[in-house]
Amino acid sequence: MLEIDPAYPYARGARLHAELQIADWTDYPASAPDILARLERDERVDFPFSFLAVCDSTALQLKCARQFAALQPAAAPLSTGATRSTDRGSSRERIRIAYISADFLEHPTPYLMAGLFERHDRRRFETIGISLREDAESPTARRVQAAFERWIAPGRRSDEDLARVIGDLQLDIAVDLMGYTGEHRAGLFAIARRPFR
Repeated sequence: MLEIDPAYPYARGARLHAELQIADWTDYPASAPDILARLERDERVDFPFSFLAVCDSTALQLKCARQFAALQPAAAPLSTGATRSTDRGSSRERIRIAYISADFLEHPTPYLMAGLFERHDRRRFETIGISLREDAESPTARRVQAAFERWIAPGRRSDEDLARVIGDLQLDIAVDLMGYTGEHRAGLFAIARRPFR
């Protein structure tokens, strides 16, 4: 692709990421500085997640993420949905928190976080797991599911439909565990939708 169009968006970062995935560091010394320079010139050269292997500057990582976020489809306000209380905290004794991920399966995220889910103070927190991908067979998936008081696996839904499902939960806190990784649902968290209010 780069031979056809050297400025093709994200191609340089994708190529370097693919090389690193197969432990080929041959081009890294030349490619990494080139990607940094192009990003500083506001070129769309790398995705936020793969850029983490190129640069440890938080300012440039933020710039890369903002550049990518600006290209995501704009969110429209939900046209219908449950009436949401504005004083949920005063009407409930516990804080309702949901963790949302497509990686509640054999994956580093639950390996690192299962203990956190299990140790929430149930007197103070009501915990909900929202799984964007189902895996009921693996030991890690079963452990994570058992750690939550409520488990929701909504299946494949549009961002709008999923925002309604989550909005009906009347959450106090929603934690996106995906960021801009492969199965991200950034549109779900778009501020204009306000699915958690």
